[in-house]
Amino acid sequence: RGIAEAVAPYVLRDKRDASYLPWVFFLATWGPFLMAISIYRTINYGFEVWWFLLYHFLRIGPRFRFFAHAHVLFHKEGHDHRGFFRPPFNVFNRVCEWWIAFFYGLVPNSYNTAHNKIHHKFDNGPADVHTNIDLDRSKTWSFFVYMPRFFAYWTGISPVIHFLSRGEYRFARRVAEGMLVYYAVLGAACYWDFLFGFAYLI
Repeated sequence: RGIAEAVAPYVLRDKRDASYLPWVFFLATWGPFLMAISIYRTINYGFEVWWFLLYHFLRIGPRFRFFAHAHVLFHKEGHDHRGFFRPPFNVFNRVCEWWIAFFYGLVPNSYNTAHNKIHHKFDNGPADVHTNIDLDRSKTWSFFVYMPRFFAYWTGISPVIHFLSRGEYRFARRVAEGMLVYYAVLGAACYWDFLFGFAYLI
């Protein structure tokens, strides 16, 4: 962390974001490293259950730690429209939603558009496409009602429908662009090897 704080004034717009730097670097390399091993092993040994299980444990991290840090970064980056990095390092802006996201199941532009323009606009009210205001969290049935609602949001489907229905075409286009790229990568992986794509990316 000391190194990050020393470097932050030179690479970040706000040096107070120094604590994010090690996690951006780690997650931007850890996911691709594990994926490269998965591709290598699939090519040479086919699908291996033991590696599939280990891959996801290593990707998510002990007690979901890496997964949690990834989503903290997605959320922070989504709210910081100027990006973390100052010139000439601003080429790395959006590295979380447009690179790390592919290893943690996030459709790019989900946070900076759908989250900001729907969730924060309507504050979990009835117009929020993944609201739970009408559900009782103490009831098991509420979980089963909420899951398809959240699935539609997380895949990008309900935000696009929401924006189109309100004539907010610029926001709909942003989410659709993220969906196009994300599902193109997913489709390419499944086309190459369906079990690989399903096991490691879906």
